Amino acid sequence: MTDQTKEEYQHMLDAGMEPMTVAELVERLADLGYSINRGDSFSYTNTLNPPRAWKARSVDLRDDRTGLSFANVDANRDNLPALQELRRNAAVLHRGRIWEI
Repeated sequence: MTDQTKEEYQHMLDAGMEPMTVAELVERLADLGYSINRGDSFSYTNTLNPPRAWKARSVDLRDDRTGLSFANVDANRDNLPALQELRRNAAVLHRGRIWEI
């Protein structure tokens, strides 16, 4: 893990984000009716917030009821506010990458 990734993760925690494991994230998503679409998730280096550039993983979420992306206009919206709250507040660091959900 890079020093900048560590710094960014600590910055997220200092800002009040909730640290959680991948298993905890998967469970919380399932409780809301969502899951991770591994086929459309990918790793990259986030360079959009200079001066830090950290290792990241873009995580695509799927609505389990419809099978569509959570952002699709036809996806189920029953738990969308709770999902958005989770996306804003979850701090997942796994295998040296910050997960961006």
